[in-house]
Amino acid sequence: MDPLNWQIRKAEAKMHLQDMNLRLQAAFNEVPTLEIYKTIQQLAGSKRKKLQLELMTVLHKFYGNLPLAQVLIYEEAWSEAMALAERRNVEYAIVETVADGVVQHHPDWVARVSVKHAERLMIEANSKNYPIAAAWLKRAKAAYQQLGQIAEWN
Repeated sequence: MDPLNWQIRKAEAKMHLQDMNLRLQAAFNEVPTLEIYKTIQQLAGSKRKKLQLELMTVLHKFYGNLPLAQVLIYEEAWSEAMALAERRNVEYAIVETVADGVVQHHPDWVARVSVKHAERLMIEANSKNYPIAAAWLKRAKAAYQQLGQIAEWN
């Protein structure tokens, strides 16, 4: 391949990549997801940090916090994820996502939150809640195992 053709193909590839990145960012702005976030970040190259700030701004403004929780876990922003999960009137799916994502790094937090949610569900004395409470207790047990405190659990 002669140098001119090589330069043309290189320019076309760069334009294609820029177009794809713009389309992905537009999709993310409409409905942000962890998968789109990961793809944009992989394509960003040296612009990753700048783009990350823009994407996080979109996530913080989005009406649902589940994508934000997922991205915070992916980015290993444990403290921010836990703070999100501790907000007032937060959805269980967000707390579950964060608890599952941070158990290896903050098992003490997961144990505390899991027991709290399980107790709240069991106090309501509604049989529909028992499977959910059992799932929280399973998380608590895993957290206590991670802490090496399984004796306290039994």
